[in-house]
Amino acid sequence: MGNEDEKDEYETKELLKLGFATVDWEDRGAHQTIFDDFDTPQHFIQLKAVQGALASVLPNGDDDASELVMMLEDLNPKLFNALGSAVRALSAAKTEEDFAHVGISGRRYVEQLADALFPASTVPFNGRDVSAPKFKNRLWAFIDKSLPAEAPNRDNGLRSLGREIDRMIDAVNALLHGQPDQQSALRAFADLAKLTIALLQLDPAASRQPYRAFEQKIVDFFTQHFEDLRRGDGADAP
Repeated sequence: MGNEDEKDEYETKELLKLGFATVDWEDRGAHQTIFDDFDTPQHFIQLKAVQGALASVLPNGDDDASELVMMLEDLNPKLFNALGSAVRALSAAKTEEDFAHVGISGRRYVEQLADALFPASTVPFNGRDVSAPKFKNRLWAFIDKSLPAEAPNRDNGLRSLGREIDRMIDAVNALLHGQPDQQSALRAFADLAKLTIALLQLDPAASRQPYRAFEQKIVDFFTQHFEDLRRGDGADAP
């Protein structure tokens, strides 16, 4: 968890000897620490199930699925709860109600993705309302923020990705309010996966948030620790 003393420079030297041009260290944040509630067999079983489902709908199969799972795990492991629910619903779906549940989980995933990429704010972003309920606007805002100002055809790129967001959300909502079937549910799930990759590749650095998923746990831990210290000081006072 950002501990400089734990670096083993011997490993980097050996990798450089093997021919790597550069070797750097990655901050894993609070992953695999006492603050990580996702470091459980159940979470990794769910992760594996999601990866298998993604591999079945992505163009490059397991390669794309593995990359997406890795990026989502770095962004916020909680996203796998909604994705896992969608996968379970999709695998067992037989009725319209079953497929509608895929839509519920898909919508929840989109909302959580927006929370992770562009947290809600009371301050508008480039004229857009980016408050908590406006998750679609926040995904548009993430694209707007991530596309370099000097990028060629920037406005076209923004509109193109933005329209994909709108179309994907419409497809997910159609599972809730239309007459969903297995094919429409599979298409919606595939679109969720493909668009997620496109968004995360816009700004890989911004998609790495190794502490965000654990912020509340860390705050609660230290709040309790300082409260215990305060009570201890009070008990020792004359």
